[in-house]
Amino acid sequence: MRWRRGSGRVRIPLVLVAALGAAWGSGCASGSRPQPASVPVPAAHRDVSPTALLAGLTRVADARSSLRAIARLGIDGPAGAGRVKQLMLVERPARLRVEILGLLDQRLAVLTTDGIEYRLFRAEDRSLTGGPVHAALLWEVAGLAVTPEQAVRLLLAAPPLPPRARLVGGTQTVDGRVQLEFRAPEPDHSVRVDFDPSGRLAGWTRFGVESEPLQHVRWSDYRTLGDEEFPFLLELEDLRTGAQARVQFQSVELNPVLPPELFELRLGGDG
Repeated sequence: MRWRRGSGRVRIPLVLVAALGAAWGSGCASGSRPQPASVPVPAAHRDVSPTALLAGLTRVADARSSLRAIARLGIDGPAGAGRVKQLMLVERPARLRVEILGLLDQRLAVLTTDGIEYRLFRAEDRSLTGGPVHAALLWEVAGLAVTPEQAVRLLLAAPPLPPRARLVGGTQTVDGRVQLEFRAPEPDHSVRVDFDPSGRLAGWTRFGVESEPLQHVRWSDYRTLGDEEFPFLLELEDLRTGAQARVQFQSVELNPVLPPELFELRLGGDG
């Protein structure tokens, strides 16, 4: 096996990076950008208050620590497009393992990160590359401004709220959705969280310095897992680059115990 250390701008295949983000899904059904709220009214006029929705979101986030899943991934973006089947392991705060599977479920490639270092194994030439994980890694390789830690939270349907963020507004749209707006001291850390008419998480949007939307994530296709519901469809759009990603889960196990070695790839083997 050949080992190559990463040197900054690492060109990980886009279909692999997509799985990290998020979802990284176009497969986006419409490919359209999020539409502005239509005739909003105060969310307080609804039977579910912003406080209750936020408490529910926090409760779900605290309860979800890991995930094991089989998914179909589709991605379209500046660096290319692809459709693959993948095995995905996710653990907070920033551990990821993505295996790209072939027609007979053989491993074509494996990408791991333990939150500190990443490794990429390609079965075709048995090469292993890697380097330190940094906040801009996914931006550099796929034009998606999402950190590995954010990717984990989005895949768990437990989106991150900015540090020291304040709830500054809540609206209800005419179709029954509720939108909560959070503002952080850093101007490019403000976000909006959307809930469907049933009070389930439906969207997450991050805004830039000029309040322009940067990324938009959608969750849908909720199915029952044990005593809770989980979204089996995750879509992400980077509104600056036009990159879109779609993760359609086929099977999901929440909170499995995942040994640390699963997020490492060793020299002399493919992990």
